[in-house]
Amino acid sequence: MCHELVRLNDEFCATYAGLSAGLQTAQPQLLNDLYVLNYRTWQWVHPITGGMVPGPRYCFSMSAGRHPNEMLVFGGMTSDQLFSAPDLFRIADTS
Repeated sequence: MCHELVRLNDEFCATYAGLSAGLQTAQPQLLNDLYVLNYRTWQWVHPITGGMVPGPRYCFSMSAGRHPNEMLVFGGMTSDQLFSAPDLFRIADTS
């Protein structure tokens, strides 16, 4: 829950972060998982991330970037921090 989904281009969309449902633990867990859906194959991919990856959060906004395969993550909360500055993901094509 609390994930965001953004259309990156004509072939891909991406979902990021949120909270786990708390099914395996008593408390929901913060996530920073990134998954990409290929519209042509209907396959989900969990890309390898590196560099300064945006941290786990919920209650945030997300938008496509200026370039294909870019997405911006705005704000959000963790258990002890409120984010205000945007973070940028650049998703490299590894195919």
